[in-house]
Amino acid sequence: MNRISKQLFLENGWTLPEGFCRKSRRDPPNVTREKWRQEKGAKQDPRHVEATLQEGWVVSDSRTAFEKALEEQGFCLAKGARRGFMAVDFRGEAYLISR
Repeated sequence: MNRISKQLFLENGWTLPEGFCRKSRRDPPNVTREKWRQEKGAKQDPRHVEATLQEGWVVSDSRTAFEKALEEQGFCLAKGARRGFMAVDFRGEAYLISR
């Protein structure tokens, strides 16, 4: 699909997105389609939620520190039924935590 879309951009004289030209310019919080749909349904910007969760992970050196970082951003850490851990916001919306 990437090859086809790049070919369409080039054939039509459109400017390629920065992430296409250089991998370092890609959107850092790589949000999956599943997460995008879930977070859009919760009226949240998926990139913002993903960036918030990643930021909490980066500044943490333990599970307790990660929980505190999430709490500061309005989330709490919860054990998922089918998956590992999830972040839950004040409305009870659950968000997957990527590894």
